[in-house]
Amino acid sequence: MKTHLFLLTAAAALLGFTSHSALALTVPVAQDASSGKTGLLTSKAGKATTLSVTENETTLLEFDLSNLDVVPSAIDPTNIKSVILELYVISAKSAGDLTVHSVTMPWSESFAAKTEPLPAIDPTVLATIPAAALPAPNKGYVSVDITGPVVAALQSGSNLSIAIETATPGAKVLLGSKDGPAAGYGAALDIEAGLAGTAGPVGPTGPANSLTIGTVTSGTVPAITLTGSSPNQILNITVAQGPKGGTGATGPTGTMGSTGPGGPAGATGATGQAGAVGATGATGLTGTMGATGPAGAVGATGSAGTAGATGATGPTGAAGATGSAAATAPPGMVLIPAGAFTMGNVVGSGSDADITDAAPVSVTVSAFYMDANLVSLSQWQSVYYWATGNGFTFDDAGTGKAPNQPVQTVNWYDCVKWCNARSEQAGLTPVYYTQVSTFKFAYQEGDVDSLIVDAAANGYRLPTEAEWEKAARGGLSGQRFPWGNTITENLANYDGETTLSYDLGPNGYNALGSVGGTIPATTPVGTFAANGYGLFDMAGNVIEWCWDWYGTPYGQPTTTNPTGPATGSGRVFRGGYSTGFAVFARCASRGDGPTSDANDAIGFRSVMSANP
Repeated sequence: MKTHLFLLTAAAALLGFTSHSALALTVPVAQDASSGKTGLLTSKAGKATTLSVTENETTLLEFDLSNLDVVPSAIDPTNIKSVILELYVISAKSAGDLTVHSVTMPWSESFAAKTEPLPAIDPTVLATIPAAALPAPNKGYVSVDITGPVVAALQSGSNLSIAIETATPGAKVLLGSKDGPAAGYGAALDIEAGLAGTAGPVGPTGPANSLTIGTVTSGTVPAITLTGSSPNQILNITVAQGPKGGTGATGPTGTMGSTGPGGPAGATGATGQAGAVGATGATGLTGTMGATGPAGAVGATGSAGTAGATGATGPTGAAGATGSAAATAPPGMVLIPAGAFTMGNVVGSGSDADITDAAPVSVTVSAFYMDANLVSLSQWQSVYYWATGNGFTFDDAGTGKAPNQPVQTVNWYDCVKWCNARSEQAGLTPVYYTQVSTFKFAYQEGDVDSLIVDAAANGYRLPTEAEWEKAARGGLSGQRFPWGNTITENLANYDGETTLSYDLGPNGYNALGSVGGTIPATTPVGTFAANGYGLFDMAGNVIEWCWDWYGTPYGQPTTTNPTGPATGSGRVFRGGYSTGFAVFARCASRGDGPTSDANDAIGFRSVMSANP
């Protein structure tokens, strides 16, 4: 069955009249309602995006011809010279021929309603764009003449829908404008047509009989003189409009912006732990003692008896079995073993009585891999720049104090899309998907809460709240922090407050969190000692987004691999931050915020299932 991928967008019209009374009409795919700028290929949210034409998929463009500044009846369809579809090419992989078809749209609402029937795609090929005609990536437009179906659309003032397909195996042609208005239209119609003719002005009545007519210029009829004596002479004068002028020359194409620099390579992953040494073999048995010689006869001293022979040496014990090798974690990640642990406020009363939303519960999680460090700015950018050139859009570009500092100001939606992009860049299967009608698509754009999670996928994702807390505790139980029950500024980046019984200070912001002599600030990832699992910064520096909606009690919907409530008003974040007190750095401390939050206290790290 063929999969259909549709992008339905509103269209804006730009009109330009030449000096020859011809109409040059350009209809871009969309107009950014917030800025009024044209030339962007946009999604519903108004963000710059791209169109991907691949084998067994249909990409749909809808041009709204009902909002033109010149009504369709003012355009003379019989004088349409040409209608050119222009598509901006970003990249082409295994490019094949593209075919263009008409589409019958049976509804007037956005496809986002999800309940309307699929459009009818005319199998007749309006035009073919040969692979050889595609320009080099980011070098310009490919143009194709689709004059036929546009005449009827202009007469009726309705929407014009065009479908683009390719049958070449493995082909992927990326269309659009990744750099915004400066790079030109992602897709446009260029219509060249004559306007409907208008009657010339009526000349003045002259004297009877004799006629003198001068040259008609600029549509003005000169004076007419009649002389003679015939009272019944009739004079008929027809003034015809001059022929339509030729089409004005097309303006030059704007120059292409330079490509941004690539991000630096990711950090080398930690070495797996060595297997345990086999047990020492058992000691061999001691040989039996030789018999005592007989005593000498009485009288003369008898000779001494012969000494007994030495017993044989016992066999050597068998060697102990070799310990099994540790599982190999992906680069930059560590293995968090499967098992049960007590999740929540295990310290209880006293100094921890303020934690009222984390009643202890026994939770079991499967083995998984977790990034040893917070996602740094350089790691974020190495994926972000790749993603924005391959169909992904983000609400925020992310910030950080330096390339080796944690990325900040990233909201929950962007972190989830970044995990999908990291998976695709590494050749892994994405975890998060959106649903449109009966079709499922990898999550790449927009702010979507009702995502589908593919638990069998081997790609990157956000940790659940239970996974994060098991990892933070580092194999310890009954402790307040990842390393024990007290905290100092030699162990984490936070704001010291020694009035707390478990904070040994010193007071104030951590002096290590300094950038250019200015505090407070984040510290480079991995500055402080790791916990028992080899994880850094599980307390302090920046708080970390988790997958779960916030809710109580723990263990929803089950205490085995819980994923949190089905809905909520905010997503969970954990771990404390550089300007927060030690209360927020405790393993059981919980927080939550709107999924659109993006500030300099928030970062994240990703995980991967060990046995997908």
